[in-house]
Amino acid sequence: MMNVICATVAFGMGIDKNNVRFVIHFSMLQSIEGYYQESGRAGRDGEIANCHLCYCYEDFIKMKRLILYDDELKCSMQTKQVRINNINRVYDYCLNNVICRRTQLLEYFGELFSSSECKRIMSTECDNCRQVYKTSSIDCTRISIEILTLVSDLNQTNSTLSYIIDILRRINNKTIRDAGHHRLHAFNSCHQLTRLGKSTNFDQSITMSSTQLLQSILEQAKNLVKQIEDLRNDNQIIKKENAQLKQDNTTLKQDNTILKQENLLLKQNNDQMIIKNDELNKNLKYFQDIDSKNLGL
Repeated sequence: MMNVICATVAFGMGIDKNNVRFVIHFSMLQSIEGYYQESGRAGRDGEIANCHLCYCYEDFIKMKRLILYDDELKCSMQTKQVRINNINRVYDYCLNNVICRRTQLLEYFGELFSSSECKRIMSTECDNCRQVYKTSSIDCTRISIEILTLVSDLNQTNSTLSYIIDILRRINNKTIRDAGHHRLHAFNSCHQLTRLGKSTNFDQSITMSSTQLLQSILEQAKNLVKQIEDLRNDNQIIKKENAQLKQDNTTLKQDNTILKQENLLLKQNNDQMIIKNDELNKNLKYFQDIDSKNLGL
C-alpha cells in the first residue's frame, strides 16, 4: 500500500512529514523559490526520495497570459514583469538538460555548488549529472536570430511551434508551399539541428533570459544605429560642403560677370583711345601740312 498526498500550491507550507518519497509536479511552477520550497519536502528523513517536474510550452504561455491579461490582478505592470521574469527562470530551469540541477538551484540563491558533489553519490544524482552521453556547447546566436526573424515574418499568421520547426527543417509539404513559406530566408536555415534541438532552441529564444542572444541583437542594433548616425553626420558634412561649393560657384559666377563687364569697359575705353589717337594723328598731320606750306612760302 502506498499513501499519496494530493496538494495545492500550499503544499510547501502545509506538509509536515519527514518521510515523503516522491514530489511530483504535473505543471510548471511560477517561481524557483516555490519549486525549491516544495521539492525540499522530499526525503527529510535522510532516505532516498525523488522529485519529478512535468512541464510543457503551453504551461509557460498560459501562465504568462494569466499574469498579463488578468484584470483582477490589481498590481502594476512592473510587478507583473517581475512575475513573468520568475516564470522565465523556471522555464529555463526545465529546458536546461546540461547543468547540474542542484547547481542551478543554489546559484539562483547566490550559493556555489560543484556538480562533482552531486555525482559523488550515484544514488542521489540529479538527472543531468546522471547522463552518460557527452555534451558540448555551441554558439546558437545565429540560429536564434534566424528563429526570431522567422517568427517576425510570420507574425500575421496563426503559426504553431510544429509548423515553424517544419520550416526550419525544410519540410516541403503542401501547406508550407501553398503559403509560400518555402521561399522564406529561414527555410532550411537550421538543418544541422535535430527536431528536438530546434524545439528547445526555439523555446529558449522566446524566454527573456536568453541574455547572450539579446546582447548580440542589442550589439548589432547599437552598431547599426552608430552606422546610421555616422551616415547622417557624413551627409550633413556633404550637404555643408555642397552648400559651400554652391556659394563659391555663385561667387565665381559673380566675379566672372564683373570681369566680363570690366573687360567690356576696357575694350570700350581702348576703342575710344584708338579713335582719339586717330583724331590726334589727323590733327597733327593737318598742322604739319600747314607748317610745311608756310615754310614753303
